[in-house]
Amino acid sequence: MGKEEIHFKLLHNDVAEADRIFDDVRKRPRKFICINDDLDHTQSTAKQVQTKLVKFYQSMFPRPSQFELPKGTSNRFLHMDDALIEMLLCIVSSGVIFRIVIFKCLQITNARRLLLSYF
Repeated sequence: MGKEEIHFKLLHNDVAEADRIFDDVRKRPRKFICINDDLDHTQSTAKQVQTKLVKFYQSMFPRPSQFELPKGTSNRFLHMDDALIEMLLCIVSSGVIFRIVIFKCLQITNARRLLLSYF
C-alpha cells in the first residue's frame, strides 16, 4: 500500500484544524485512515473536537461493520493478554480436573478389583 492510499492525521485541540482534517479526508478518500487522538482533555475544546470526530466517523461509516458488537455490549476483556490468561487458566484447570477424574476412576477400578478378588 503506497502513501497515496493512506491518511495519517494528528488531531489536536484546535477545532478549526480538526474541521480541515475531516474535510481533507472526505475530499480525498483513501483505503486506510489513521487519525491519532493527541487531545489535551484538560482543555475546553477537547470535547468539541471529540464530538466532531464521532460525527465524522458516523458520516463516513453510517452502518456498523458485521464485526462490531451489538449496541450496548462490550468485550469482557480490555486487552488480549487478559483473554489469553483466562483461556490458559481454563485449559490448565480442565487438565487438573481431568487428572482428578482419571485418578478417581482408577481408584474405583482398583477397589472393584480388590472386592472381586474376595469372591
